[in-house]
Amino acid sequence: MRGEDLMKKGFTLVELIVVIGIIAILAFTVAPKFTSIISKARDAKVIAVLGAVRGASKIYYNAYEKTVFDNSETDAETLAMNRLIPMTENDVKKMFNETGDKSGIWKEGETELVTGGSKDSPAERNFISGGRIGFTFAEPGGTTSDGVQLWLKPLNDTGDYNTKGQRWASY
Repeated sequence: MRGEDLMKKGFTLVELIVVIGIIAILAFTVAPKFTSIISKARDAKVIAVLGAVRGASKIYYNAYEKTVFDNSETDAETLAMNRLIPMTENDVKKMFNETGDKSGIWKEGETELVTGGSKDSPAERNFISGGRIGFTFAEPGGTTSDGVQLWLKPLNDTGDYNTKGQRWASY
């Protein structure tokens, strides 16, 4: 009698394989959506950081009555970012450190952000996951700067468009 009770207390091998199969099918259909959502969220974070740094640039201009960017300086963009990032919230500083040593502390010279992905043209359906984005004071398509306004610029192999198909420099 005891042996028969023990045999009725569990799942059969077939039942377990069916459940594992269903979970696997769900995982393979949902995983690409999650990847896309995470990539778009990272891109939104980059755009939010741009807004915070633009705000810091305007505060710097009002506080010191001079522009943060001086084209006559060697490595002017890095120096300008080194002046601006300390003026932002700690959350913004941590986002710059994501490419660094993961200590969560911004270090001078860290002026790049990790993107969710990029495209080479807005019409592409698929995007390249990951990438790096920097900041520039030069107007899109030009070389001039008012010394206050910033734009995004793709670095290395990062495409010119974000995961939504919008040009990075248009923000």
